[in-house]
Amino acid sequence: MQNSQSRRQILLACATGMLASANGKADAFSIGKSIQIQAGEDLMQEHGILGRTLLIYEELADLFEHDKPDPQDCLPGATEIIIKYVQGQHERVEELLIFPALTKANALPDLVSVLVTQHKVGHELTNTIKKKTEQGSHKTKQGRLDLANLLKMFSTMFRPHMLREDTVIFPRLHEIMNEAQYEELSTKVQSLESNMVNSTDLGSILRQLEGIEGALGIHNLAKFTAEIAPSNQT
Repeated sequence: MQNSQSRRQILLACATGMLASANGKADAFSIGKSIQIQAGEDLMQEHGILGRTLLIYEELADLFEHDKPDPQDCLPGATEIIIKYVQGQHERVEELLIFPALTKANALPDLVSVLVTQHKVGHELTNTIKKKTEQGSHKTKQGRLDLANLLKMFSTMFRPHMLREDTVIFPRLHEIMNEAQYEELSTKVQSLESNMVNSTDLGSILRQLEGIEGALGIHNLAKFTAEIAPSNQT
């Protein structure tokens, strides 16, 4: 560990540096400050990436259902994030470290089984989305409708999937492990992520996401603020 900084420390430094840049000042964290992030927090941060990618999928599905084109070929980039970052890194950590830890403690076996199955189905859906996109399906009316259905299927499955992990799976780790065991798990997560062949840093993923969000016109969070009709009460 002395030979390289914690990957999660580097990711947090990058993320907080971007936040500070966006806000024009450093907030609770100083730019470049190294802070140890534990396993659950790390994985939930990665769920944030997944959630933003699902939002892109949903926006594209809406466009396709209304027979509108992908404005700047956003779908290949979004699918690449799913393949390389979500499936290639995040899910591998869960399947190699998180789920086995729960299985060893005989904790939540039915839920773990469903989550593993959904990972597999997610890979099948992603392969189909990628193949259809490469074949140019998004350039025809029927192809766009087919892709819209696939994108909605993926999003419909993974929104509850990640929420169940955030509120059930990750908290249960604290119940089956003492502090030392949880710290050891966090170190293993760090090591596995750092040594993955196609490891992608959070900063690069965020920049890619922001580019796609900008192309789709969903980069401004204010756009999602609900508009409440003024009351007619006098």
